[in-house]
Amino acid sequence: MRVSWQWLSEWIDLGDMTPEALAERLTAAGVAVEQIIRRGEGIAGVLVARVLDVRAHPNADRLKVVTVETAFGGPTHTVVTGAPDVEAGAFYPYAAPGARLAGGVRIERQAFRGVVSEGMLCSAEELGMEVHLLSAEARSGLYRLPDDAPLGADAVGYLGLDDVVLELDLTPNRADCLSIIGVAYEAAAILDRPLRRAPEAAVGAPTGTEKAPGAPAVGEAAKDGGGASAFAVTVEDDDLCPLYLGQIISGIVHRPAPQWMQNRLLASGIRPINAVVDVTNYVMLEYGQPLHAFDADRIGTERIVVRRAKEGETLTTLDGKERLLTADDLVITDGVRPIGLAGVMGGEHTEVTPETRRIFLESAYFAGPAIRRTAVRFDLRSEASRRFEKGVDPLRVLSALKRAAELIAALAGGRVEGGVVGRQSERAAALFAPRRVEITRSAINARLGTALTQDEVLDVFRRLGFPYSVAVAEATVDAESGGERLANSEERVIVTVPTRRGDIAIAEDLIEEVARLVGYEAIPSTAPKLPETVGGRPPLVGARRSVAEHLAALGLHEVHTYVLVSEDDDRRFPRFDARTASALSVRQPMNAARRSLRRSLMPGLLEVAAYNRRHRVDSGRFFEIGKVFHPVSDEAPYGTLPDEPLHVAAVFYGHRPPVVGGRMRGGASEAGAYDYYAAKGVVEALLARYGLKADFVPAADLPGLHPSRAARVVLAGETACAPSRDGAQANGEPPVVLGWVGELNPSVAEAYELTRPAAFELSLTRLIAHRPPSAVYSAPPRFPGVRRDISFWIDRSITHADVLQVIRSAAEQLTIPLTDVVLFDVYEGDKSPSGKKSMAYALTFRHPERTLLEEEADAATSHIVRTLEQRLSIALRA
Repeated sequence: MRVSWQWLSEWIDLGDMTPEALAERLTAAGVAVEQIIRRGEGIAGVLVARVLDVRAHPNADRLKVVTVETAFGGPTHTVVTGAPDVEAGAFYPYAAPGARLAGGVRIERQAFRGVVSEGMLCSAEELGMEVHLLSAEARSGLYRLPDDAPLGADAVGYLGLDDVVLELDLTPNRADCLSIIGVAYEAAAILDRPLRRAPEAAVGAPTGTEKAPGAPAVGEAAKDGGGASAFAVTVEDDDLCPLYLGQIISGIVHRPAPQWMQNRLLASGIRPINAVVDVTNYVMLEYGQPLHAFDADRIGTERIVVRRAKEGETLTTLDGKERLLTADDLVITDGVRPIGLAGVMGGEHTEVTPETRRIFLESAYFAGPAIRRTAVRFDLRSEASRRFEKGVDPLRVLSALKRAAELIAALAGGRVEGGVVGRQSERAAALFAPRRVEITRSAINARLGTALTQDEVLDVFRRLGFPYSVAVAEATVDAESGGERLANSEERVIVTVPTRRGDIAIAEDLIEEVARLVGYEAIPSTAPKLPETVGGRPPLVGARRSVAEHLAALGLHEVHTYVLVSEDDDRRFPRFDARTASALSVRQPMNAARRSLRRSLMPGLLEVAAYNRRHRVDSGRFFEIGKVFHPVSDEAPYGTLPDEPLHVAAVFYGHRPPVVGGRMRGGASEAGAYDYYAAKGVVEALLARYGLKADFVPAADLPGLHPSRAARVVLAGETACAPSRDGAQANGEPPVVLGWVGELNPSVAEAYELTRPAAFELSLTRLIAHRPPSAVYSAPPRFPGVRRDISFWIDRSITHADVLQVIRSAAEQLTIPLTDVVLFDVYEGDKSPSGKKSMAYALTFRHPERTLLEEEADAATSHIVRTLEQRLSIALRA
């Protein structure tokens, strides 16, 4: 928001203040002044002059010699200029000898091809004006002044270049300062000075006072849509437009706005266009209420209907672009077709043009969220939409309309026809009623750490212009003293917050206002009194760091990917929960490929792998730790938050690196490609770090994974019962699924241009929840173990998990402990018997108190082999 010092001074006496001093006070109170701009700084000696005659230069084809005067009938001056557009009788800024222009340029008498020039005629750029805000004609060549410019006057003052502009950097809640009146209220409160006049008594504004929408000043016409004019107003969506007013003005004459108005618009960063449009912008800056003027004769139906757009409707806006509308857009229509995007931009069809003679002037209250959605979707963030988004003062909708109507009548030759027409919804009265907020002095002092008196608190509300009343709070009752009333009752202050301050709704907002105006520097510095606590990281935070360090030590590289993925990628990979709810989707995604909140880390990891593969990184090992989002159900009430468990996942592709220190000579390719077992080994190492054991249950139903090279990771051992073939626990309880591991389905791998990648994903939240409460220390074994290898033929349909379960069951009947079982070979080649495969296991026996005898190990191995023969029909290999 750019604030003109001269304009602001009309509302509040700033005579003894400097712009720097006021900027410091505003900034200290929370309304930051980002920049102080002195328009026309350093420019002096430039006068308003009239060209008497123009003649060709005797010695130069491209130069002209003009005679100018700065007083009627006074002395004349000869000026040599190269401007081709100079005209006799026209008024221009004239820099006499000794004048100073923008950039420190000093003007002196100078001869051009034998003709002495007594100064120069100036362009807008030479005067330091904001040329990007001027018309193309004003930007090029000399800057022509209006024909009624005061001859001989100081051009700097006439063009408002002696003004100072305060550029405010407002926080989103201070929409009240998006107007000159709002900044005047703020300055008045900070400086403890009265406004020079009330907003409703502005120069040229209607007499009378601002009244609530629907009050008698609006009249019955504003309630039912009728009025003295033939125009009728209908609002079909009261939630998005609780108040809509309009005024017919006829007899419009197309002319520019007066110079004083153009000066203030330029100082505020707005380009002058014509009197009608400039008045709407001027009143918007003054009151903070956006307005729009329609060419009434182009609204053939003599009707205004405010409604939601229909799907597929189109509107060509003032910038000449055709907009495809949706039901989320609020539009102004003529009852048949849209003629404007409400609160954003008008339509080209009803634009005010030089031929316009009658206008319909609109002033309304539109719901901010709806305006913001439309403005963002069409990338049309205008000064008007910005104010509607943050909230306008509903009590200025009418007064701004009347102010603009009288200015247009005065400056554009118009006549106000009839009364105000429009419609106000039934709920508008309650919506626009001033808020009442209750506060006590003790609450203020307790929150701020101050010792303010009641008079100091009330003085703040007086300066803010907030009416208040004081009442004695109800006496409290002490339950321990048998219901005796306490004597120290406290006065409570009931503050009525004007509608212009929409940011104040609760007691804490009033406390902030007290702190701002008392001064943050007046709040004493005190050491905070906090309870002593034992430091430490939450379990998930510590686990996240620990897992990341462990995976990095195993040679994996950590990455961080987007939480938003495409809908196809979301459905492509398995989830751990049994819920069927759809993924949460962003309503207005910036990218169609980033619409859904991820339910798996795989899509992002595979994008990383594919990116590296395309950039000739032939192998990689990447992992990520992050949240996924599981909706509760599709029928959950609006606002129900999803579950957000923490997951860890990794993807492997390409070939394993060669063994460090080994004798491999053929490079990485001889180490073999990453496969299911590589990913499974990392999972086992991760589980072992947390003292967990898991069963890898083959799963052919996991989406996105290879049907015969994937498994669910199910908690086993001491923390859960061993699963059966179908994944259920032996005791009937549902299994604790920690995640999955496997190779990706060839179709998925092909989509990411990868060859047989392997991956895993685990729920770190579940892993931490089921880890042992404390680490269990085991001393190193004192006695050697005995290893026995067994190799046998077995039916191909039997899995490693089936064999492992039988071996563990047989080991329970042994007299010596079986401490480890490792599958070290699987063969399914051409030499295998039909329907059979070979599996080889290493069995390790170790007694904690003595050395085992060979005979004991042989007997235990024989028992396990017999059990396998009986239950799984194995046949030992020779």
